[in-house]
Amino acid sequence: MPQKLPTASTTEKTPKNRKSKNPTSNGSNPRSKKTQTMEKAAEREAVHGNRVKQARELNRITQTQIATAAGTNQATIARIETNRMPFPPPDILESIAEQTGVTVDFFSREPMEPLSEGSLVYRAQAKPAAATQRQALQYAALLVEHTLAMSRKLSLPKLHLPAGEDPCYLAHATRQCLKIKPDTPVPHLINRLERHGVLVFPLPVKLEKIDAFSSWTEIHGPRPFLGLSKDCPGDRTRYSVAHELGHLVLHKGLDGRTQNLEDEANQFASEFLLPENAMIHTLSSNLTLSQAIHLKRRWKVSIQAIVRRARHLNIISERRYRQLFTQISARGWRKAEPEEITLEQPRAFSKMAEMLYKTDCKLELAHAMEISIPTATSILSLYGNSSIDRGLPKTEPYNIADWRHLN
Repeated sequence: MPQKLPTASTTEKTPKNRKSKNPTSNGSNPRSKKTQTMEKAAEREAVHGNRVKQARELNRITQTQIATAAGTNQATIARIETNRMPFPPPDILESIAEQTGVTVDFFSREPMEPLSEGSLVYRAQAKPAAATQRQALQYAALLVEHTLAMSRKLSLPKLHLPAGEDPCYLAHATRQCLKIKPDTPVPHLINRLERHGVLVFPLPVKLEKIDAFSSWTEIHGPRPFLGLSKDCPGDRTRYSVAHELGHLVLHKGLDGRTQNLEDEANQFASEFLLPENAMIHTLSSNLTLSQAIHLKRRWKVSIQAIVRRARHLNIISERRYRQLFTQISARGWRKAEPEEITLEQPRAFSKMAEMLYKTDCKLELAHAMEISIPTATSILSLYGNSSIDRGLPKTEPYNIADWRHLN
């Protein structure tokens, strides 16, 4: 349960017959600046330290950096974040708000039940720094919290995902749940997941060494969500989404990140995006990079993933595998491949906001979340607009374009 902070008293009892030692000409008592400051503080709501910490960690700023910009010291920020200073000076709060892209009122809102620090599972290139993990966690908490708030007024898609222990079997079962044919490329992956109850949150920041993460929360029952780091190529993002989807169906309730869990999620992603049966009839033992580029266009996965899949299925030899990767490295394709895949944009969060905040979506979303308008704009800019609704097939159940207001 969130800690209940003290509330400032709004009135001060004074004996009726007490006389001022320094009466003014009109009979009123002069008030010192200190007294006026105390009275102003009495009118404010107490600050929740966890909210200040959340705003700071969203921006990956240290207490010392915040303190320096606010003209105070690190110890003061630490006291605020640990609820030992529930009524900080307004100028300090205003500085923190300006630095972190929230409003001052954000600090006084009741914190939600925090997500566990070990609850997120990451697809990372290497072990990410603790500050990056906290940044991901705080963005997840912020977006989950407001999705929950919006969901109280909207009917959301029901969750349709299988569960089990076998990565390859679950890859086929998941395709079936998502209405995807067994041996064809996966179209509109992110939007299909949203239609079947999975929340997808693109983040307005590039997470260092993290491509994506996933976990479960409670929104009308258990609800899975994915977080996507900014500025990842479209093919890499699709694989990251499939990888995290593997964690969701295979590893629900398991905290942390082990190599075994990562291997299983990779097996799931490979079978989900590049099914073995289809690859056996598509790939050849003399696979070339030209052929891999053609397959990339069709299956919307990276050239490197296609080559690895061919080797994993023993379609190409170890010698051919090494030859292809030598060519990939020589052409500089390890970091930047040819044939860019369009980045898929989630739609659900922005669709909910549009339905609830019809006058000025960015302004009203900023007000509801108690964040700055630039912050709200940066969040919404990563989502698709109504053109996505028109471009997707209408045969899918739980189309996000058909969400309704609850009575």
